Amino acid sequence: MPRYSKRRSWKSHVRIWTLPVLALLCIVFFLYQEHAYRHRQLATWTTSIATADDVRLRPVSRFALEYGSKPLYETYVLASYTVNGAPHKDWLPLSESPKTDKAAHAEADALKGRQCFVRWDPATPDQKIVELQ
Repeated sequence: MPRYSKRRSWKSHVRIWTLPVLALLCIVFFLYQEHAYRHRQLATWTTSIATADDVRLRPVSRFALEYGSKPLYETYVLASYTVNGAPHKDWLPLSESPKTDKAAHAEADALKGRQCFVRWDPATPDQKIVELQ
């Protein structure tokens, strides 16, 4: 009666663990990239305190469900802010991802009159975003 070893060979361990290790490395890489982008954004981007005077919702896409689809809305804020002593008032996109109808309308109602931040990269000053506190 042959005795089979219950220990696996190193080749079988490599086959089993290759995919999970690669997936973990990809996740760590993407998290690091996001963290580095956020750090660069906070360290080098110009920031100004603003007030949200008005809010608009713009439909950007629809996502399908089993029994229909729902629109996604991007939030635009009419931000009043000053740069180098000069007042500015612009419609700027909110930095958060698009939301469904109910969440977007609730957020729009809560944003009016709140203080927020306007941020932009000095290399591309025409691409500003609004971030909440």
